[in-house]
Amino acid sequence: MDLKQLGTRFGGLIAVLLITAYFLALAGQGLSAGFTTDDVENLTTYWNQSPAALLKAVVFYFSPSYRPLGGLFFYRPLFAFAGFHPLPYRLLCFALLLVNLGLLYLAIRSVTASSEIAALTTLIGAFHPRLVDLYWKNGTVYDILCFTFYFGALAYYARARLTGPIVDLRKMAVFLGLLCTSFRC
Repeated sequence: MDLKQLGTRFGGLIAVLLITAYFLALAGQGLSAGFTTDDVENLTTYWNQSPAALLKAVVFYFSPSYRPLGGLFFYRPLFAFAGFHPLPYRLLCFALLLVNLGLLYLAIRSVTASSEIAALTTLIGAFHPRLVDLYWKNGTVYDILCFTFYFGALAYYARARLTGPIVDLRKMAVFLGLLCTSFRC
């Protein structure tokens, strides 16, 4: 590895740390948030549904279940693990928000072919005061998961298109799976 590559990697690491610090400095107080009545209602709703029923609702798009992905991957497992202790719920929401920043970076870098533009876009997208509910309420996990799968699909598509048109069935299935899952959040 030459000096230029080392500098690029070091600069990227510094950018990640600065964006993460910026995000946590402005939104980090949301980690101390408790449950809302929405959370209790969601926990009750999902606890009364089996994981198999929730999985079926995720797979079969037109099933009448209310936002099954949040129940299957957030409320049910966390309640089984942590009960009525809000911190693990908040930690998972923040972990997903940080993953979303990474997906935002990957998507923008793939579209623009510029690490600098992607880093600046990620910095701008890291915090906005009008998105305060994302930082303080567990009930927004549906929106957070929707972003995760939608931008996961966008980042996957943009990176796959760099190698040419998507004609590979596996690539198309992954893309459509991510995209359709974003609609079930």
